[in-house]
Amino acid sequence: MNVTSYEKGIEKGRAEGQEQERRAVLREILEDRFGPLSPEVLRRVDELPAEQLQPMRKAAWRVASLAELGLEG
Repeated sequence: MNVTSYEKGIEKGRAEGQEQERRAVLREILEDRFGPLSPEVLRRVDELPAEQLQPMRKAAWRVASLAELGLEG
């Protein structure tokens, strides 16, 4: 099957939307656990590679601080 540029664009848009949602969920978990997040922590979350978002989300439930996640300090 020949994939068109349009179809590639749709798939890219879906992937970007999923990544944004994963970042939003991670931020929500971090805020629930540790309170309001500093601009620095938010920047670091936004800079995480997409493949680290799910492992970071899982780790966020187990750690005692943002520093343990490498997001602060």
